[in-house]
Amino acid sequence: MKLNRVSIHNKKLLLTAKTISHEEHPWGSLLILQDLTDYETIASELEMTKSLKQKLQTVVDAAYDGLILIGQQGKIEIVNHTISELVSCPKEDLIDQEIDLFFRTSS
Repeated sequence: MKLNRVSIHNKKLLLTAKTISHEEHPWGSLLILQDLTDYETIASELEMTKSLKQKLQTVVDAAYDGLILIGQQGKIEIVNHTISELVSCPKEDLIDQEIDLFFRTSS
């Protein structure tokens, strides 16, 4: 089986070629084309998002003050070392935790 990446009319395709034979006598080929355009676009966007998140983490880590980034579901997404020390918990253990577990408001 042979795999090749090809581009046709701005489409990124994966071409799979397989020789069909019977008792070691080739009698045809099977070609399969798969459109990878959307997958490649998504992969590129994911890499860009990872890069931006890493840059944001670098900025947060460089801050002297304690910083926390909380997602829409109320979970901690990014923290810096200052917050980690304040709550006596490693940064890795704070990620994906509900913010209410650490900072409760008085009623």
